[in-house]
Amino acid sequence: MKPWRVREEEHRILLGKPDEFTFKRWKRGNVTALECDVLVRIPYVIGIYRNLGILFSERAQAKMVQ
Repeated sequence: MKPWRVREEEHRILLGKPDEFTFKRWKRGNVTALECDVLVRIPYVIGIYRNLGILFSERAQAKMVQ
């Protein structure tokens, strides 16, 4: 999420608003089980990231659109 400059709170929203403790565990790689909603959201976020990379092969191209 760093390339998009997404703040931690926005990151949590994209993942379905887990509580802060759970989110920090996820960031450390300590994931035991995910709710169905989160499992649906993750591929969407990955797809957006991948497609932005296709549209804007260089970061400078994306900045021109802003």
